Amino acid sequence: MAITYTSFLHLGMQEDKNDTLNWDLIVNNWKTLDSAVKNRFSFIIDNELVATNASPIDADNIVDVGSYKYSAQSASYIDNIPSEAETDARLDVVEMPGYYRQQIIKTIESTPKIFIRNSTSSPHSLIGSLIPAMTSSTAPSGEVIESGHFQSRYGYYAFDGVDSQTYWQNSWTDGTNQLDGTSEACYVGYVFEEPVEIHSVKIAFTSDRAYVGRIEYRSNGVWHTALDNIPIVSTGYSVYTQTLPSVVECDAIRFCVISGAEDYFATNNYGGNVCEFWVYGKSGMTATWGDWYQMQMQSVQNG
Repeated sequence: MAITYTSFLHLGMQEDKNDTLNWDLIVNNWKTLDSAVKNRFSFIIDNELVATNASPIDADNIVDVGSYKYSAQSASYIDNIPSEAETDARLDVVEMPGYYRQQIIKTIESTPKIFIRNSTSSPHSLIGSLIPAMTSSTAPSGEVIESGHFQSRYGYYAFDGVDSQTYWQNSWTDGTNQLDGTSEACYVGYVFEEPVEIHSVKIAFTSDRAYVGRIEYRSNGVWHTALDNIPIVSTGYSVYTQTLPSVVECDAIRFCVISGAEDYFATNNYGGNVCEFWVYGKSGMTATWGDWYQMQMQSVQNG
């Protein structure tokens, strides 16, 4: 019998040499999608996009998971949506593994039109790091904290806004800061002048040994784990970018090296360095999006 499946044009779709569709692969990809969005997608519209000539909205910056409705009047002032969707419609934002999806559903016609696009990466901040480019441990504001540093490789180099050119390297020559599975042995961080809300982080490393790290935030005088089991690879330069499971409010944040292939994070012969540590707030988020495509309804013979 014939079963109607919903498929995405050009997304997960495969064609053979005769330009016919590989429906088995499409169906399998659709099932994978169903599994991926389970418990991550709300079908309840609890937001409304109200845009005007004086206050336009950019769809590229709508990255909070949820469902949004908008009117034809507002659609005229919403940038980066398909021209066919500039009527009363609904915009859904879905979190996928490693990226995000937007889909616009027009239901005012007898046959709904649905448009979708995927981001090419996770959302990122429109603004810079919440930590200013530091020129010393206390300038221009806040305070850099560290477990120690080797020679002139100060902790504030991890926050100076210069990636890979300057870096923090932990102290080791005096026998202290040996990795012992705790957060106190090896860390570099920053204390804000007033509490902030943190949404995501990005850290650049160089290392010729593998280590495991942790990001902690301080609230009411107590350090809490925000992200654990952060990998530092042994192949040179690497960047770790991650959105926190939930937004945290804190007055300090730090990166800690917990364990690794060596007893110390760095020595004169081997080890790792923190090149730069960026911290981002929740507001002002955007994403880099691919093209919009219209969903198609197709009938598939099953069995």
